[in-house]
Amino acid sequence: MEKLLGTTLSATFWATHNPGPTFSGSLDIGEDGSASLRVTGSRAALMALDALPSFHMHGVAEGKQITLFDCFTTWVPHVSADNSARIVVNIVAFGDLIESTETGVASALSFTTPEMIRWANLRGLTYNSNKEVKATYSGKRTMEVHAEGATVQFSTGIKIETSSVSELNLVERNGVRIAFDQPQSILDIDRWVTKVCRLISLALRCPTVCRVYELEQKKGGPITIVTHSSKSVAAETKMVHPLFIRPKRQALYARVLRSWFAEYDKLEPVISLRVALLSQPAKFREFEFLTYVQAVEALHRRTRPARTLVDKKQYADLHGKLVEAIPSHWETKAEFVNKLRYLNEISLADRLRDVFAYDKELLGALFRDEAKDVALIKDLRNYFTHYDGKKSERVLAYIGTTKFYYLTAKVLLLLEIAMLREIGFSQAEVRSLIQNDPTYRDLCRADHSR
Repeated sequence: MEKLLGTTLSATFWATHNPGPTFSGSLDIGEDGSASLRVTGSRAALMALDALPSFHMHGVAEGKQITLFDCFTTWVPHVSADNSARIVVNIVAFGDLIESTETGVASALSFTTPEMIRWANLRGLTYNSNKEVKATYSGKRTMEVHAEGATVQFSTGIKIETSSVSELNLVERNGVRIAFDQPQSILDIDRWVTKVCRLISLALRCPTVCRVYELEQKKGGPITIVTHSSKSVAAETKMVHPLFIRPKRQALYARVLRSWFAEYDKLEPVISLRVALLSQPAKFREFEFLTYVQAVEALHRRTRPARTLVDKKQYADLHGKLVEAIPSHWETKAEFVNKLRYLNEISLADRLRDVFAYDKELLGALFRDEAKDVALIKDLRNYFTHYDGKKSERVLAYIGTTKFYYLTAKVLLLLEIAMLREIGFSQAEVRSLIQNDPTYRDLCRADHSR
């Protein structure tokens, strides 16, 4: 599948909304999955494409059918007689003509990424004189879990590739295959790939992307999808020890996968905040700290929506009285009423105390003085988000120290512990994972006090 990256395909193309005019040209697919199209054709047809914000295209290259999704022109000459254009393509489907990104076409999805070997936890390889290769993995080679209308299967294996008599290559073939109960569209497939890659990113503490994946159809041949995904080589996380790998026990494995897919939409903003920083090669410590704290707050808000200052019914009665008390002739009454909607929400400090209460023993070793640490995190977050132009020499002095680095790392670990709980790990399982984490042991010895 990866052979499509870094290639150029010559083909004939046409826009799906107007299949009459055809364009000849070449499709360039970069190593990162980015695709661009250079075409020549009728000037009127090119100008018509240029007037559209986006469009889909069909084509035929080397006897294979191609669908190009979400295209837009980046260059069409308006003055010269040159009848050519450059077009950016967001998604390439190689192997079939698909009507739209919302058409259900795929009965199954399969892909692999370089990070999959860490997720599968390859223990070792043996190779004997009979050219027999044996791979030892943590846990079973293949396990299936049915979740959210699909059967998810992570597989492991080694494939032998020989390019000559003297050369033998062992290719690691870890991958994921998802078989769907109902046909899925390209948009649906993209969401599934994102969910799986983000699970592995969270688990391994490193950015995981998928540029090429293969779709199966109940009728018709396979479809190879190429999408653009950027990944900086310099963006590797310093926390190289995985948070967790593919669980060995089938019961735990099934529980975590089902919980991940079931809770994904609710946790998505939190996951986005966490995964976004994995792909940033250079980031300010203040930005890291603020992002992790905001993620902890968002996680608590989404998973504990009933946590308010007073009962919601009580506040509804109080809210009516407060609104009635605001003079109707005030021009700013609408703004006051809008602000009253949030008066019943608990503070960041309250949310932090709830998160700390999850496991006093585990978190007490990281944050030895809960009251002071909650106040410290709250004060720093408020300084970064509610800055009023007055510099705090005490805060500025603290964020320039190694202690602030330790505090940032501890808040990240606090977020990870809370995430583990929400995606299906029990308290005992979370404690086992974290207490065996070298990062946790190092941070327990680090002083972050102000």
